[in-house]
Amino acid sequence: MTMAAAVIERLGGAPTAMTVPRPSAAAGETLVEVAAAAINPVDISIGAGTFYAAVPEPPYVPGVEGVGTVVSSDSLAAGTPVWLYGAGLGMTRQGALAELVAVADEAPIPLPDGSDLAVAAALGIPAVTGWLAVRERARLQAGDSVLVLGGSGGVGLAAVQAARAGGASRIVAAGRNAEALAAAEAAGADAVAVLEGDAYEIEAALGAACGDSLPNVIVDPLCGPPLEAAVAVAAPDARIVQLGQSAGPSATLTSGALRGKGIDLLGFSVFRVSREAAGKALAAMLELVAAGEWTVPHEQVDLEQLRAIWPQLDVRGSGRRVVALPAGTAG
Repeated sequence: MTMAAAVIERLGGAPTAMTVPRPSAAAGETLVEVAAAAINPVDISIGAGTFYAAVPEPPYVPGVEGVGTVVSSDSLAAGTPVWLYGAGLGMTRQGALAELVAVADEAPIPLPDGSDLAVAAALGIPAVTGWLAVRERARLQAGDSVLVLGGSGGVGLAAVQAARAGGASRIVAAGRNAEALAAAEAAGADAVAVLEGDAYEIEAALGAACGDSLPNVIVDPLCGPPLEAAVAVAAPDARIVQLGQSAGPSATLTSGALRGKGIDLLGFSVFRVSREAAGKALAAMLELVAAGEWTVPHEQVDLEQLRAIWPQLDVRGSGRRVVALPAGTAG
């Protein structure tokens, strides 16, 4: 029996839609029919052979996360809608860009019945990261002033909306893509700042955007000069959640600035939170989407289209997610 899948046949190449053998679930595994699988930056780096950890031996099916329904499992009822990520998916075992995938029993996270599975996939890891960074790690309180670095990306857009839904008094989104920052304004940012130049120029841009409302919550997926500038404009007792290094792997922070302002610098990774917490975050956002209170920019494609757009996926620089919908019926 066979199924459709996207397959990377050599590292550095784009995935090709083809027919492959249908998987079966062994003991301790759950078989899932994939409804949608969003593409993550890590999928690109794994496929290029540049990922920092071990990469799969080609040919392999990519996709580190997906959404679908349970076909068979010892732990979940057939038909249960689930979100899949982790447990080696798309890294040490075949990924989600296929009609069916067998995953370790700990990989599926149940979703509410009736969830829009394509939207759930479009939210996925970036949105859950943004939500938890703001609502849990930063402990957002109503009335907080929030600065979101990387505000034009998927994590940033989610952080902006999580802050808005949590009662933030003012939200500033900052990023390097001026055009993409318009999406952050549409999502609820009160002001935006374009991050150009050195740390001093970035500090000036952030200061102008924040005005008199100094941020006491800062979400930072960038590191580098943007983080240095954010510390300079932060309010006393600010909480800074550091969760990425898109602008560089290190930043120079003076002891005086951290001590003098009493700043809390908080590290965060979505892969360290409980799966229960991640599932609750995704469910909460799905409720807001259904209520018309959350936007999810995304583009739906089929497996055949992936090959043509794959080279551009890591340079899009916006929060618009590409969600592949495995087409056809497993034979």
